[in-house]
Amino acid sequence: MLQVPSEYQWPIKKASMDHYVPYNLLASLLYHESGFNPKCRSVNSDGSVDRGIAQINDRAHPEVSDAQAYDPIFAINWAASYLSNLHKKYNDWWRVLLAYNGGDGAVRAFDAGHPYNNDYAQRIFATGQITQLAQHAHDAIVHLDNMADLDMCDDHKEYLHEVVQHIKGYMGW
Repeated sequence: MLQVPSEYQWPIKKASMDHYVPYNLLASLLYHESGFNPKCRSVNSDGSVDRGIAQINDRAHPEVSDAQAYDPIFAINWAASYLSNLHKKYNDWWRVLLAYNGGDGAVRAFDAGHPYNNDYAQRIFATGQITQLAQHAHDAIVHLDNMADLDMCDDHKEYLHEVVQHIKGYMGW
């Protein structure tokens, strides 16, 4: 399960709500881009530099200063806004991720049948879906725990308790 550092949970949630981007997608993207490291810096083969928690490319986005790119709150909000704008353009989260990673050329290559950076999009979707599944499992466990407190026969309470313990064990909680 993806563990979002506590200092970024609320900024990611707020940015995802403000820009209508799925929380799990944004969190997964930031994890895969930088490991949630706001000081992350990657020099690409073309000499351009990806900066900060959202790995904002200096050539593709010269409007974003170094100070902004390395400010995690700004960068999280910028990434959510950029993803939202890409979604308005492509209306498809897969293509949005391809464009975030490789620009419009990546989407054109994908649409032409070339699997350009499919692994990038697959990793982000997989991590995001696992995170979402874990959240649903957590919610179900809380619900089951609450049901066990209801006035019901002991056999049902014992069964619910066993189910909760089994799920917790399976999820590694």
